[in-house]
Amino acid sequence: MEKKPQQPTPSVFSSLFGTSLRRLKIYYINNSKTSKCIILLLITLLGYLYFGTNLMRGRRLGYVGYKYDQEDEYWMSDGEVADYLNNLEDTRPPHCLDQAFDFNRMFDFKDTVSIVLHFYGKEDLGHFKLAISAIVDHTPFDVYEEIILRSQKHEGTAATRLKASLIATGTILVFVSSDVIVNEGWIQPLIAKVVLDEKTIVVPHYDNMLAGHRFFKTDDSLSSTFAWSLYTITYENAKGDKEEFLKTSVLRGEVLAVKKSFLEKIGNYDSNFEADGGGENLELSFRTWLCGGSIVIAKCSRVAVHSSLRPLSVRSHANYRYLTELWLTDDYKDLAYLQGNISNVLSAEETLALKNRRNYFKNNGIQCKDFPWYLSHVAKEIITPSENVVKFGKLKTKAAFCVRAISAADVEMSLCRHHIYDSEMMFEMDRNGAIFKDDYCLSLDTSGKETGIVDKLILTTCQDGSQNQIWQSVGPTLTLTSRPNQCLTQISERDKMTHELKYYAKLKDCSPAESRMQIWEFINY
Repeated sequence: MEKKPQQPTPSVFSSLFGTSLRRLKIYYINNSKTSKCIILLLITLLGYLYFGTNLMRGRRLGYVGYKYDQEDEYWMSDGEVADYLNNLEDTRPPHCLDQAFDFNRMFDFKDTVSIVLHFYGKEDLGHFKLAISAIVDHTPFDVYEEIILRSQKHEGTAATRLKASLIATGTILVFVSSDVIVNEGWIQPLIAKVVLDEKTIVVPHYDNMLAGHRFFKTDDSLSSTFAWSLYTITYENAKGDKEEFLKTSVLRGEVLAVKKSFLEKIGNYDSNFEADGGGENLELSFRTWLCGGSIVIAKCSRVAVHSSLRPLSVRSHANYRYLTELWLTDDYKDLAYLQGNISNVLSAEETLALKNRRNYFKNNGIQCKDFPWYLSHVAKEIITPSENVVKFGKLKTKAAFCVRAISAADVEMSLCRHHIYDSEMMFEMDRNGAIFKDDYCLSLDTSGKETGIVDKLILTTCQDGSQNQIWQSVGPTLTLTSRPNQCLTQISERDKMTHELKYYAKLKDCSPAESRMQIWEFINY
């Protein structure tokens, strides 16, 4: 079997069909020679294409002269691509369909737009083929000037986008990853908001794409935030149904639009991150908010990302330390290292990179607020644990249910959603064994007077030395120090009145038969 090439050449784009007649500039960045090769392609209007007996209107990207790996699960034929895009669900809220973004009518539109598509040849060509086809199919040609492609040398997202931004001619930059499928009307809301507010980075709403390009619309209220383990995680924003442009604490990074002058003003992309190590999106998020900008989600802009609900981690320890040391103040660094289980020992190379970056800020007059300002004014949804905390996060059983504080006294068990930041499920455990939220500790209704259930888990005001509030881990189980032979147990039973299945926790005798319901762990956030 012939293998597909490690990277496509510019000639790959010589068979883009069904587009408007115009001259399109595509930059092909040759990183190994630190040069750029400008290719002018005349794209001819060929009309509608017919594939077999099906009439499929669409724009076609053909990989002329190349054989592809038939084991690539993401590969689609030209006909399949056209059919897929033509049948892609338009997930925009209804009011978005009535909006017409005529830039020349809305304002004196003098900006030009460069679309930067990040692609490296060792990625699946199937992803890339669908991504570029979706851009061509769903982007009006009078909106953008050029598409900039990155290829040849693998340097990671930050370094790649930095180089692309330096050669881009557009005054507005739109960055797109190669595993993204843009939907109808995706780019106009991004650009419109950037034009109106030049200090704002605008990102789309992410729908979810699973294996086989199975497509799922996600709730309009979803935005992103960060956890103290430096995960980028989904957050259900209560304002999501009310605001057209929703402020978000962090951006995921797969797609974003930004004024080039503003990106340069705050230091552009930071190339100090190790390739594929993660963290670039959090760094840009912190810097944008702290250095005079903002980040919003344009709810009328929809794109699909593979596993968009999966939390993004900082996989490289070097990247984790760099991000922590660069932006977190001393009172939060230890917490981040604890939650991420990462050593805080910097290498000489890491120390030098931090010094150079700080000098860059100083020499270029980049003035930024400190991290406590970000927590109090931007990421208000984030819970900051106490100083003497030893564990922080969601308290989960092996049966995948988590403790949830509905009110000051009411505690129930709900199915854990690891990908969602849920403040009602966040608990702390201190060195003394107390498990608490704010000023309320997990305790027991020993008499059943509060809940009608003897020994049911509840929240009560924390009391120093209370034997009903001091927990200890015995292997993977949780017991009270005063009742070491009984284990905290997940219970499920039907309500006698409503017949609904309810879940809660109570103390029961420890038993191997109850292992799934009596094994607990803290999931760090």
